[in-house]
Amino acid sequence: MNLNEAKQLLKNAGYLVEFRDASQEKDREIEDDSYVDGRRSWNNAKARISAYDDSDRRKEKRIVERTVNELIEKVDEVVNRFEDYDYFVKRYNYEKIQIRTTDNGVIGGPFLQISAYYDSKAGKCFFECVTGRTSDKVHRDYMLTHCYDEEKVLQWVSKCLGDGIINQEY
Repeated sequence: MNLNEAKQLLKNAGYLVEFRDASQEKDREIEDDSYVDGRRSWNNAKARISAYDDSDRRKEKRIVERTVNELIEKVDEVVNRFEDYDYFVKRYNYEKIQIRTTDNGVIGGPFLQISAYYDSKAGKCFFECVTGRTSDKVHRDYMLTHCYDEEKVLQWVSKCLGDGIINQEY
């Protein structure tokens, strides 16, 4: 039985099965396929570069990839400060990470999501931070969009976790 089959059996039995392989090297490049691929590291993801991407687009994808690789470590440090709940950071692709908890027992329950994009006019990455699978009011109240400051993103994560946004069912 391979890893994906074992995870599926556990999910079918009602267990929340989400974990990451922190043993992977930070610089290891891994194709950015589907997040359900059990062979991928959640710490790193290689942006898929198309033969049709021009050199500027390739450069932008690499900048986003590198920015998220650095951000995931910082977010993980913030998440680890909250010891009351079992929070973890999960990477979905080269530009997107999520913060989840196993403590609310809801598979696919509320989460925080941080997406990084490259702004060619500003010449740097910006972040969009939202809550997922929460009520519309909570979602609107806890949005942080078009933020260029990494420190504000970390403060946003801390505020959301401090307010228990992903520990409650909405």
